[in-house]
Amino acid sequence: MIKREVAAGRRVFVSHLALLETEWVLRSRYGLPKSQVVEAISGLLDATDVRFQDEPAIEEALFIWRDG
Repeated sequence: MIKREVAAGRRVFVSHLALLETEWVLRSRYGLPKSQVVEAISGLLDATDVRFQDEPAIEEALFIWRDG
């Protein structure tokens, strides 16, 4: 979905809830370890066409979760 929207020239907005659901699905359904989930979310944070609800809070939470 993100690739399709970006290819169409639209920016994508990710809410806290959508991000939490993504983390849960990656971990519980696909069995990704914490390190890969962190890598996936970090990749999304680096994307220029993806905006997040309160990005600084997400970066801080990701930092704490990664090192905790």
